Amino acid sequence: MNRIILVFGVFFIVSCGSSRLGKQALGIVEGKVVYEQGNRMPGEVMKKASGVKREICIFELTNLGSGNNSLIPFEEIKNNPLKTAISDEEGNFKIELEVGKYTLLIKEKNGYFVPLLDKENNLNPIMVERGKTNLGTYVINYAAYY
Repeated sequence: MNRIILVFGVFFIVSCGSSRLGKQALGIVEGKVVYEQGNRMPGEVMKKASGVKREICIFELTNLGSGNNSLIPFEEIKNNPLKTAISDEEGNFKIELEVGKYTLLIKEKNGYFVPLLDKENNLNPIMVERGKTNLGTYVINYAAYY
C-alpha cells in the first residue's frame, strides 16, 4: 500500500513539474502614458506633461509598411492586438507578456499613436525579457510643438 502511494506521489510531483516547464517565460512591460501639448520650446513657460488614461495595445512586432503610412494617428493595423490594458488616471500601466519583441501603441480617438520608430521602421518596438520589467514613459505629443 505504501509503495502505491509513493508511486502516485512521485507521478504527481513529476507531472506538476513538467507542466511548469511547458509554460512560456514571462516578463513585464510597465510604464506611464503622458500627454504634452502647446509650445514646448526652451524658455517658454510650459505646462507639465500630465499622465492620462488611455488604452495600451500590444501587437506582434509591426513595421511601418503594415498600415496606412500615416503616423498621426496611425489609423489601421492589419493585425489585432495580442493584449490590451488601460492606464490609470495618472497614466500608469502594467502588462505581463511572454518573452519576445512587440509593438506598443496607444489608442487615440482617430487611431493609434506611434511614440517612435526604430531604424528598421518598426512601430514603437519593446523587448520583453524573462523575469525582467521593461520600464518606459510613452509621450503623446501630436498636439505639442517644439
